Order: sequence, then structure tokens, then C-alpha cells
Amino acid sequence: MPDIKTGQTAPLQHVYDCLRRLYVVDAQIAQYDKLLKEIPKQMATKQQTMDALRENLRQTEQGLKQKKIDQKLKETELKQIENKIASLQSKRWQLKTNKELEALQHEIEFQEKNKDDVQTTIIEYMMSEDDDQEKLQELRQRNRQEGGILAKELAELQRRHDDVSAKRQRVVTEREALSRNLPEGLRKKYFLLLKRKEHIAISVIHGEACSLCGLRIIPQNIMEVRSMIEIRFCTGCNRILIYPAEKTDGEER
Repeated sequence: MPDIKTGQTAPLQHVYDCLRRLYVVDAQIAQYDKLLKEIPKQMATKQQTMDALRENLRQTEQGLKQKKIDQKLKETELKQIENKIASLQSKRWQLKTNKELEALQHEIEFQEKNKDDVQTTIIEYMMSEDDDQEKLQELRQRNRQEGGILAKELAELQRRHDDVSAKRQRVVTEREALSRNLPEGLRKKYFLLLKRKEHIAISVIHGEACSLCGLRIIPQNIMEVRSMIEIRFCTGCNRILIYPAEKTDGEER
């Protein structure tokens, strides 16, 4: 990008003062942009944790409901088996041969085995109910405690996000106002660089090099920037160059 030739011999102090302020403003906006990317990620992580807590509780509650349904079904099945056994036993006196009696006894034993299995299952349901209820209460308490903390943290992160967004907008407005103090050609290049150079259009000369890309700057350009008699651009990254403001004797060094 070519340098801007002003054709003036008088220092461009007012332009460089504006560039230095824009440099600070751009850094603030970059920091706000970083926060506006990080905060939603933090919110998403906390929301996932909250959702996991709720889903665990929901599945546990659903599991308990299903167990009760299954227990009722088993109790119904037990009654049906008992009725069937009673019906089979009532037929004993109607049988005439040992073979028929043996077959009937075999069927009764089979149904008795089914009855024992179903009773065992029902007992297991009943024995696990206290543990399941205890687990459910623990999960509900955890949801109230941890969920409450997460909800507050999410609300705080949302508040912070809104606050940062508002601050960013104010600084963007300040940047727009500051940029109007630049010569029109420089102003256009400044905003073009913001789009092309990761939202950083201005670089400070550090030593004899560009602080952003590290390219060495020729002494003549350093002198012109330091003396504020020309606007220069880095030949490496094309950003506008500024020199750190000189500190007076009354300022801390």
C-alpha cells in the first residue's frame, strides 16, 4: 500500500493523535470481540451441564414410573398364573389315566415355576423401590442446588454479554467519530485495513520494526513517523504506522 503524501511541511500531530486514539479504541474493540466469543461458549458449557442434570433426573423419574408399571403388570401376571394353577388343580379329579395325570402335573409344575419367577421379580421391584426413591430425592436436590447455581451463573454471563455488547457499541461509535478527523483518503484506507487485517489497522513501531509483523522499517520512515511529517505504512503488513507517544518529564517512565 503506498504512503500518503501530504504535501505539507507542518507536522501532522492532530492526525497522529487521532491514530493513537484509534489504536487504543481498536484494541478495546478487539478485546470486547474476544469476550463476545468466549462468553457464549461458557454459557453453552453451563447450559449443557444443566441440561444433563435435568435429563438424568427425567430419565430416573421415567425409569421409576416404568418400574411401577412393570410391577403392576407382573402382579397381574401373577394372578393369572395363580388362577391357571387353581384351574389345573381342579381338573385332577376329572382325569382317568396316569398319563393324563402326569401331563397335568407337569403343566402345574411349569406354572409353579413361572409363579416363583414372577414373585421373585415383584420382590426385587419392591426391594429396589427404597433405593430408587432415595436416588431420585438426591437427584432432585442436586437439580435444585446445582441447577440453581448454574441458572444464576448463566444469568450473570448473559448480563455480562449484554454489558460487553453495549460497551462495544459505544466504542464503535467513538471510533466512527474519531475516524472523521482523518483525511478522507486515510480514513478509507483505515477502514479497508480493518476488514482485511483481522480488525487491526494500526501498528506501533517497536525499536526499528513493525510490532505486528516484525518487518524492519527503514530509518527514514521511522524518522518521518516519529516527527509526524508523513503518514507511512508497513511494507510487510501494510498497516498504518505510528510511533509511541513521547512521555514528558512529569509522566512516569
